[in-house]
Amino acid sequence: MEVRSLKFDGEVLHILDQRFLPFEAIDVECKNEKDVWDAINKMKIRGAPAIGVAAAYGMYIGLRDFSGDTNAFIEKAKQLKSYLDSARPTAVNLAWATERVLDKILENKDKSVEELKEIVLKEAKLIEQEDAERNFRIGEFGSELFSEGDTIMTICNTGELATV
Repeated sequence: MEVRSLKFDGEVLHILDQRFLPFEAIDVECKNEKDVWDAINKMKIRGAPAIGVAAAYGMYIGLRDFSGDTNAFIEKAKQLKSYLDSARPTAVNLAWATERVLDKILENKDKSVEELKEIVLKEAKLIEQEDAERNFRIGEFGSELFSEGDTIMTICNTGELATV
């Protein structure tokens, strides 16, 4: 059975509500930026990498239905970044991911709003992909340090539930 902390299906960000583990596996559907904010704030999603990826998708979810000009889109993106960051102000990966998405928007401010939306989605997917690859490599390197039967205690940025 594959366990994933989150999955974006193109419309909805599905988050495994970690507050109920290991007794229940509850899928939280984040359909708007408020749902993403709530999932981060109420610790439904945990682990710095997973929080960052959720925030990146939160940027897309919060901007995908925007209609207006590019300048208004950029202002909305700045407001959305601040809003999502407020869900857990000490979560470094959260602010890092929202800043990365905002920077990508600002780098492409000459594009249309529709193009910017695609850029935001592409960046969120890239953040997810890079995180998965990075964490897999950490596991590969770490596995060389242990032998069969060793006991390992992990803290924070480890395991499938803290990453993607």
